[in-house]
Amino acid sequence: MSKVKIIGKTAKDKIKLENQVLDLIKGRLMTIKKELTDLNQQIQYYSDHYNMNNEEFLQSFSEGKLGDDEDFFVWHGVINIKKSLLEEQELLRETL
Repeated sequence: MSKVKIIGKTAKDKIKLENQVLDLIKGRLMTIKKELTDLNQQIQYYSDHYNMNNEEFLQSFSEGKLGDDEDFFVWHGVINIKKSLLEEQELLRETL
């Protein structure tokens, strides 16, 4: 039983609308899964290239020990995007 329920007046069939919303959520979850795969590959590249894991990187980056290399800012951004997508994924899964 999904947690999506259309309330209020609508000219459309509520069951159809609920199913459409669920299909949109499932589609977004599939997109997030692909995006997470891509982000994980990027993270692995930086981790291998700079020989440190995310925790070590984030610690050094936040302490300003890594300098201003563009790669470090990209890596930091990729980690943040991944975090946001994981949060969105968790919320969307709750509706199914």
